[in-house]
Amino acid sequence: MRSRLLLLTSIIAASLTAAPAIASAQGIVRGDRFYDRHTYTRYDIDERVERAQRRAAERAARDQERARERRARAYATRLRVDRDRDYLRDERMTRVRERARESRARAQWRVRW
Repeated sequence: MRSRLLLLTSIIAASLTAAPAIASAQGIVRGDRFYDRHTYTRYDIDERVERAQRRAAERAARDQERARERRARAYATRLRVDRDRDYLRDERMTRVRERARESRARAQWRVRW
């Protein structure tokens, strides 16, 4: 009975002496876990705010540039479509005129003979 009690107390004593060393080696100390996350100052917060504002301004500038490029592409597409439409209209009118001329030429040939 005494040997069991001695064994149990020696295990408890060893774990009590080793627990702080193990906890500090693993970084489970109260200061590491709770207080190191909140050591930033108001200057750090101001810097983060300025960085966020700078990123937002850069993002807005990129968005404006993209919108400007989209408008330019849409305008170029509209010009190309208008030019193609005008070309097709002119080509159609030219074909109509040619057919009319050919029809008149056939009619005149029939009249002569």
